[in-house]
Order: sequence, then structure tokens, then C-alpha cells
Amino acid sequence: MRQIVLSLFFLYLFLHTYNASQATLPLYYYNTTEKLKGMTLIAAQSPVSNHAMEDLHNIGVNAIAVLPYGFYKKGSPKIYSESFCFVSHCPFGSHTQDAIIELIKQAKNYNIQVMIKPHLWARWEWCSEMEFDSPAKWKAFEENYTDFLMEWVKLAAYMEVEIFCIGSEMYNFVHTRPKFWKHLIQEIRAIYSGKLVYGANWSDYQKVDLWDQVDYIGLNTYFPLLRDTTPSVDSLMAAWKPVVNKLDSFSKAWKRPILFTEWGYMNVDGCAFEHWKIEPKKKQLAGNEQAQANAIEALLRTYMAEDWWAGGFQWKWYADSLSTVCEDNIYKDYTPEHKKATAVLQDLYCPL
Repeated sequence: MRQIVLSLFFLYLFLHTYNASQATLPLYYYNTTEKLKGMTLIAAQSPVSNHAMEDLHNIGVNAIAVLPYGFYKKGSPKIYSESFCFVSHCPFGSHTQDAIIELIKQAKNYNIQVMIKPHLWARWEWCSEMEFDSPAKWKAFEENYTDFLMEWVKLAAYMEVEIFCIGSEMYNFVHTRPKFWKHLIQEIRAIYSGKLVYGANWSDYQKVDLWDQVDYIGLNTYFPLLRDTTPSVDSLMAAWKPVVNKLDSFSKAWKRPILFTEWGYMNVDGCAFEHWKIEPKKKQLAGNEQAQANAIEALLRTYMAEDWWAGGFQWKWYADSLSTVCEDNIYKDYTPEHKKATAVLQDLYCPL
């Protein structure tokens, strides 16, 4: 009897110690094996006239990002719902909200998670470099951005959306107006109980200091890797190693998992290098499905093995033909649809 009592005591002691140690593990340790295998899904208007959600589900995508757009003119604090797109009769505008609601409903039917990622766009300025010439204009823009964002926060709360992105590639705004962002996050959390993320550009995430206020370190992940026309999967994975080491340390330092809020590769020669230089000369470059497929495979094989990596949202997939009108060459665009990359995604997302 005494031996049984001692055995039970030591079992209790072991379990108590184990639970206590688990409770003190840093946040980045707590990751399920089910990463967010996400895709940004673009829909201009409702009803969506295609079966995009079913197609994504069939290749193993388990999360989508939807993008409400806000438009502004350089130097002006106003945010508009109508597009400043170069394409005449651009379908993107305030009516896009109906399409986003439709996509969220469809996603729930397929048990696919959703991230709402409001996106600011200006014709003549990258929003990371946004600047205003007076405190009054900054204040007015902050008020307008709050109004723009909170409309979607309320929708996210009502429709029980899993993740909300509070901003994307807005470094100067985040860096110079920290009090605004702290207050904004508090205001969002007062009505929304899902996860929050900010999407930093790959080049400035180390300079952003609001990571302890959100649930994920968000990265728009376009690190330049290799200049080669068609680099192999192995060579790309080797090129990723120093970046992986830095991200591993960064995640541990902030005690937050890393989520790729945006990543992807164009279907052209040399797509794994400087995408911002490739985009303007897309017409002159040859299409290269193998280069795109290799780059996608290398990224996923590299990061899916990392505990601190929560997953990511690939850029991008079009819900229907209407949603493609602002792109002049869909074949060379980022979308993997109907290309070799689709099979790569299915192999990695739906392993046998």
C-alpha cells in the first residue's frame, strides 16, 4: 500500500511540474502542426462568378486573406473608397465590401479561416513612405484611417473572422506616430477578440517596435534570394538559411510567432530576386513556370519545418475574371492558378 501511495505521489509531482513548465513556455513555442496555408483572394464585386473557394480548398488552402482597399492622394489626409486605378472603369471600390462578405461566408462553408487585411494604395507613393507636412494633416489622416479601419473591424467581429491585419507596409506612419498605433490597437481589442497582426515590409520589420502589442509578427516576405533565371529548389533553400536564422532569433526575442502576411513570386525569369524591379519590366521578361514553382516550393519547404512560423498568405488568386481587369498579363502575374505552381501547392498542402 505504501508503495502505491508513493507511486501516486511521484506521478502527481511529475504532472504538476510538467504543467507548470508548459505554462511558462514562451508564446512562440505554442504552434500546432497545422500551419496557415493561406492565399490572398481578390474579388472585385458580388456575386463572385467562379468556384475559387472550392478550387483553393481542393489544393489544401486552409485560410484566405481578403483585401478591402482604401485610396489616398499623396500629401492629402483623405481616404477614398473609389479607386485611383489607371484602368478605366476599375471595378474596385466601395461595392467591394459585398464581395468580401460573400467570400467570408464561402470560406466558413469550407472551414477555411479568414484574415481581413485592409490595404491602402496611392498612385504616386508607396505607403511606407507616407508623410504629411503638418501635425494637423497627420491628425486628420489618423482620424480617417481609424474610421476606415474600424468599419472592417466591426465586420470582422460580427462575422467572427479569425485574424485582422491593422496595417500593411506603413513604416513611416508606424515609426513616427507610435501613440496613435497603441491607442488604435486598444480600440480594436475593445470590440474584436480575434488575432491581430501588422504586416511589415521585409526590409524594415526589425525597426518596428509594436510587436508586443499584436499576436503575430507580420512580414510581407519578398527577400531577394538569387539572380538566376531558374534557380533550383535546393539552391533557394540554401539561400534562405541566413534569413531563417535571423527570423528565428527575432521571433524568440519578441516571444511572438511570425506570420507571412504576404508572399509570392511572379511567373517570369529571375522571379526569386528583386520583385520590385521585375514588376515594371514584366512585359519584356519571359514567362517561367518552373522558376515560380521552384521558388514557391523552396519557401514552403524551408518554413513549414519551423515551430515559430505560423504560416502565410500567398499573393494572390483571383476569384473570377472581373477581378483580373487591373492586371495586364495574368499569365506572368503572381497567381499560381493554372500553372505548375498549383501542383506544387497541392503536393505540399495535401501530402498523401
